Amino acid sequence: YWIKHIFDDARILRDSDDELIEELVESTWLHLPLRQREDPSLVVSDFLGKTLGHLQSFLKHDDAMDRMPKNFIFTTPSTWSESAHMKMEQAVYSAGFTNPRGASVSFTSEAEAVAVYAASEGGFNMGQLCEVSI
Repeated sequence: YWIKHIFDDARILRDSDDELIEELVESTWLHLPLRQREDPSLVVSDFLGKTLGHLQSFLKHDDAMDRMPKNFIFTTPSTWSESAHMKMEQAVYSAGFTNPRGASVSFTSEAEAVAVYAASEGGFNMGQLCEVSI
């Protein structure tokens, strides 16, 4: 969760009502190498690159899964600045998500992802949220 805050440094103090998160972000930020403080997408890119590497090592043991097309969908908070969205895209591409054979990458807001999931056939049943008395 905290890593989302480093993309939009104005949000660290402005939007965080959670003192623990605020302290974690600030203390972590101070320990990052200057290069990563100047370009936070490097931190996320490193994390995503390791995640992708783990996924690829898992999939290579299953030929059927390995041959399937890879569609990576990344979500970002709707409240992020345009600059923060662009940094996230940069981190995803730098991590190598377009390198796996047949891979595609797309981006959407978290809100849109929830709406699509809720509207999908296998998604959340909106009727579960309300009770109707007649």
